[in-house]
Parts: sequence; structure tokens; C-alpha cells
Amino acid sequence: MPHKVYSLIIAVLFSLNAQITQGQKHVIDSIEAELPMLNDSLKVRMHIELSKLYYGSSVILSMQHAKNAYDLSKKNNFIWGIADAENWMGNVYAMLTDYNNAMDYYLKSLAKRELLGDQIGIASSYNNIAILYSEYSNYEKSIEYLFKAYQISEANMDEGGMGINMNNLSVMYMEIEDYENALKYGMEALRINEKLNITEGIANISNNLGDLYKFTNQYEKAKKYQEKALKIYQEIDKLEGIIIAKTSIAEILILENKLSQAELLLNEVLHLANELGAKNLISLIHKDLAQLYELKHKYDKALFHFKVFHQLQDSIFQLNKANVIFEKQVIFETENQLAEIELLEKDKSLQKIEISKQKYIGIFIIIISGISFSLIILSSLFVQYRDKNSTLIQAKNIELYYSNKQIEESKTELLTLNNAKDKFFSIIAHDLINPFNSFIGLSEILYSNINTLSDSDIKKYSSWIHASAKNLFHLVQNLLYWSRSQIGKLNNSPKYLNLHDLVQEHTALLEPQARNKDITITTSINKHTKVYVDPDILSGILRNLIGNAIKFTHPGGQISLEVVEIGTLLEFSIKDSGVGIKDKDLKKLFSLKEHYTSRGTSNEEGTGLGLILCKEFAEKIGGTLNIKSQEGKGSIFSFTIPTIPMPV
Repeated sequence: MPHKVYSLIIAVLFSLNAQITQGQKHVIDSIEAELPMLNDSLKVRMHIELSKLYYGSSVILSMQHAKNAYDLSKKNNFIWGIADAENWMGNVYAMLTDYNNAMDYYLKSLAKRELLGDQIGIASSYNNIAILYSEYSNYEKSIEYLFKAYQISEANMDEGGMGINMNNLSVMYMEIEDYENALKYGMEALRINEKLNITEGIANISNNLGDLYKFTNQYEKAKKYQEKALKIYQEIDKLEGIIIAKTSIAEILILENKLSQAELLLNEVLHLANELGAKNLISLIHKDLAQLYELKHKYDKALFHFKVFHQLQDSIFQLNKANVIFEKQVIFETENQLAEIELLEKDKSLQKIEISKQKYIGIFIIIISGISFSLIILSSLFVQYRDKNSTLIQAKNIELYYSNKQIEESKTELLTLNNAKDKFFSIIAHDLINPFNSFIGLSEILYSNINTLSDSDIKKYSSWIHASAKNLFHLVQNLLYWSRSQIGKLNNSPKYLNLHDLVQEHTALLEPQARNKDITITTSINKHTKVYVDPDILSGILRNLIGNAIKFTHPGGQISLEVVEIGTLLEFSIKDSGVGIKDKDLKKLFSLKEHYTSRGTSNEEGTGLGLILCKEFAEKIGGTLNIKSQEGKGSIFSFTIPTIPMPV
């Protein structure tokens, strides 16, 4: 079975009207500038358009605009707007491989579109549902939904929709190795898109046809179509398409045994895919690299990429069990059937009542019916009264429960803040005043005796004052960061960073301290390693952990900085050959209740706050801080950093 052709997702999730790409940023700026002046209906449409434009370059912004459209539509009761917004929320979740949420939003959107009779929208929903079925290899169900979508597009003379359906059917038939039907529908899709001059559609279909010819070992034809697709994607600045087309070309090169060319191309697209943050594409590229290195007999590299591929696959499918999606679909279809049965039963009941009225007209029946009806009304009123009171009591109980819960949460939060405040003032009272006393005392000695001190004494006192000032600055900086984190004012604004450059910057700043103790700092971090994290938060962690390693390492010791790739995370480790930490003291390091601190190997002072700050910062970026230490043999402090945006 060939691998999943991910261009299917791109072909379906972009509507025919959304040919604006990431490269045309001036269009986005123009829409955003006009937004405040539009009425709510137009705002909803523009937010949907912005969601489409950001999709593929920023899932966070795409989701935000879809959510804005949803909120505005709900406020104004725009059912069409809610349906479109839910559809695009589903698209974003599909991009993030959260298929449970994607299916949930697609089904909600479909229900509203059926209510509105929006045939084009229904066809779009069927396409999206078909994609999710294909993710779990249920191609029979996927093809069924695609034919439903095609029938709607054909009935509405929607040639663009028919082109999308044809392309998707081509992909599905490729997946089940029915290459005859795959070629038939693929060529028809290309013909329609060329007739309508849909540039991106032509690229998507050419890419799929390239894969088709690749699977049938017609490599020259395959490269011809892939290069055609790549050229279009580059012209319209379509990053996902560029990655997919180049990956497909690399796969053909592997099949032709042109391994060096394929290796260069795959490493290039892996970098691009990491920037985009598309797990499916990253996973596929690692799989291809594993195959390539196996053919080159570089089995250690092959094993590494194969492990990453499986880790990514596990993370993609762990939360997306197929039975959950199918259960939701069954519930949706069952609800529709029950609604239809209920309507039929109502029709039958009405017919029977009408016949009964005509057949049994009479005074006696009228009287009996009147009495019966009166009794029913009285019973109904009694039940309604009882239920109303019961509902009111239940509502009050629920309200009371949540009020009590809120009070308990506020109490807990208040105790936490109070502990934080006590810790804060304890540090200020002890650790901030002492360094100031030292700083003032040294500067006073220097000031009072400047005329009698020798040059060597002046240099010595000046160096002490400088060290004291740096210690004070570091402490105040940590206090400010920590206090901001406690009151929720610390922003987390992640972006792509070059990890090697940031580490070099901080080791350069701390180099004088290391040089004074003759400590060597080494790093094995690749120059092109990228992470997706807030630069200030990561800087805070690095500054504290590297500074701590220097402080507790003996003169002439070693510190090494290393990273290990774990799926979409990097584990960053700082290893030192220092004094280590006693087992009984390890649990005190992150406690607000116990004020634990110790002096460095050259009698350097500390507050104990730095490690607490590092732990909170590591958790802020979605990671963890771990410590391995043995007294007298050194310590290893490690934390994880995301390499792609975390799921919204």
C-alpha cells in the first residue's frame, strides 16, 4: 500500500475562492485594516477569509479568526456563519491531526448546512468527512462520501467542486491501488482545473498524478508532473505544496538510486516542515530519510529517523482513535433517522385523528373527550408545576455548588499567593539586603581610602564590587521575572529561534565567570537547530542553569551543553563535574516553604530562586525540568523545548 498522499488535505481544505497565499501579505493587511469599519455580516465573511489565508502558515491565527467568526455569528444568530466557522475550526484541527475535534466540528457544520439547504456547503462537509475516514484507511466510506459530494456538485453545475471531487477520488483509488480509476479521475480533475484556470488546483492534481506514475514505476512521467507542481507552488509561494512536491521528487530519486541528491533534498524539506509545524509531513520525511540511510548502509542514522517517525506517528494517533470518529458519525446518522421516523409517526397520527373525527362525531364522544381533555390538562399543569419547581431547585443547587467551588478555588489561590508573598519578602529581607550591605561596605572602603590604597588593592576591591553588582543585578532580574509569573503578567510569545545562536550568546556573557575558575564549556548543538519558544523565557532558563553550573563546578572543571531530539521536542541538558546535590536536598530545590540555598565552589552567593524560576519557565513553555545528581560527582539539569507550535 503506498503512503498517504497528503496533498489531498490541501486540495480539499482550500476553497476555490481562496487563491490568496501567504506571499500576498498585503491582502491580509488590507482586510485587517478594513475590518473595524464593516458590519457584523461582512466581518464574519472577512474573518473566514483571514482564517483561510493564515491556514498553512499560522494555525494559531487561522483558528483565532475562525473563532472570531463563530463568536460574531452566534451573537447575531447567523447560522451560515456558525456553520462556516465550525468547518474552518475543523480544518485547523485536521491540520494539527486532532481528528476527534475535527470530526466534531465537521458534523456540527454539516447539520447546520443541511438545515439551511446549503448544497455547496454540504458537499464541502462531505469532502472533509471523507478525508478523516481516509486517515483511518476506511477508503470505502471515504469514497462513498466523495461520490455524495460529487453528485451535489454536478446537480448544482459547480465545476470547481466537481474538480475537487475528481482529484480526491483519484487519491482514494491510489490508496487502494486501483490505478486505472485513479488515473481516470485524476486526468478529469486536471482538465476541469485547467479549464477554470485554478492555479493551485492544477499544482495539487499534478502532484497527485506524479505520485500515481511513481507508484506504477513510470519515473520520468512522475518527475515531469512533480516538477510542474513544484514550479506552480514556488510561483504562488505555497510552503506546504513546496514541501510535498520536493518530498515526492526526493522519493523518486531514491527509487532511481540517486541517494546523494535525495538526501540533500529531504534535509532541506525537513527544515521547512519543522518551520511549518505540520506533524504529518515531518513524520513522512523522517520515514523517507530512514529508508534512504538504510540503502546507504548508514544504519545508525536509519534507526534514528525510523524511531522519530514512529514517535511522531504515536503522538498523532494516540488521541485519535478511529472508533470515536465512527461512533460520532453513527450517532449523527442515527439521530437523522430517528428524526425522520418521528416525522413519519406524526404524519400517521394526524391521519388517524382525522379519520376518527369524521367517523365518531357525536355528543357522547364530545362530552367524554372534553372530560378526558380537561383531566389531561389538569394533570399536565400539575406535572409542569412540579417540574418547574424541581428545575428551579436543581438550578439553585447547581448555582450553590459552583459558588462553593469558586470560593474554595479562591481560597486555595489566596493561600498560594500568600505563600509566594512570604517567600518574596523573605528573599528581599535576607538575600537582597546582604548583597547590598556587601556592595555598600566595599564601595565605602574604596571611596574612603582611595588615596592610600595601592593599584593592586584598588583593582581587587573594584573586582569585588563588580562581582557584587552582577550578583545583585542577576538577583533583581530573577525577582522581577518570578513576581511577574506569580501574578500572571509573564507573557509567552513563542517564535522560531536558532538555538545554537542563543546558547552562544549566553555562554559568551557567562564566559568571564567560567574563565575566572578555569572552567571549560563545550556544546554539541547543531548550528541550524531551530526551536519554537519565547526568547525571554528560554533566556531566563539558560542564564540560570548555565550560571548555576559554573557556580557549583570546581576550578578546572567541565560543563557540557547537549540536545537530544525526541519527536517534536528537544531535550536540552547542562552537565557539570561539580559538587553535586545530596539526595535529602533535592526535594527542597523547588519548595517555596523551605528556603534552600548554598554557596558555590568559590564561595559565590545565591538565593535558591533561580531553580524555582527555571521550573516555572519550563512548564510555561509546555515542558518539564529534571535533575540527576550525585554528591561529589556533578549534576545534570535537563528540560524540554518545543520545535514546532503546540496544539491550540
